[in-house]
Amino acid sequence: MKRMIGFGWVLMLAVPALAQMAGMPIAGGAGRSQPGTFTGSGGVVIGDAYNAYGVRGGIAVLANLTLFGDVGLLDPDHGKTGWAIQGGGLLALKQHGLMDVGLRATVGYAGYDITGGDAEIMDVMGGVLISRKLGIFTPYGFLGINYMDMDTQTHADGKKSHNDTDVALAAGLELELAPSFSLYGELLHIDDFFWGLGARARF
Repeated sequence: MKRMIGFGWVLMLAVPALAQMAGMPIAGGAGRSQPGTFTGSGGVVIGDAYNAYGVRGGIAVLANLTLFGDVGLLDPDHGKTGWAIQGGGLLALKQHGLMDVGLRATVGYAGYDITGGDAEIMDVMGGVLISRKLGIFTPYGFLGINYMDMDTQTHADGKKSHNDTDVALAAGLELELAPSFSLYGELLHIDDFFWGLGARARF
């Protein structure tokens, strides 16, 4: 019984961490980019049990296709800071009326130490991103599905596995302060609520 309670406690702490590397933050709209445009961004995702800090680099390989990669840190309230990496892409579709629509997908990995062992998380997320540019403002929204698989290894319980599928939601606003620099803020939800704040630069 004590082992089951312990494993349940690990899940309660680890699953919120997933939401901070599972395709998040969205950090911008679904509009097309000039091929060869490089985007660099950095920010923080703030949650109840965890905070996350990271940087992202992306390149528009085609006008309608941007690929990106993330490197970040997970900072849990209970546990040691761990690494998270993520890669993904945004495929911009034809503009529908005044809205930009795109398909966005990511694959991520996170690992960190827990009491008496360690945890590893693999994650896949995909969905639809919609945005509209209104002068210097770009509001955006995302709806998708997130799948995660988590393994924990502890001295007391050995190896345990857990997987889950959740709806992924995000709504945010990008503020363009200059043609090549912008700020963003968004509200995220994957099993719990999180705030995302950061900045983007285009080259």
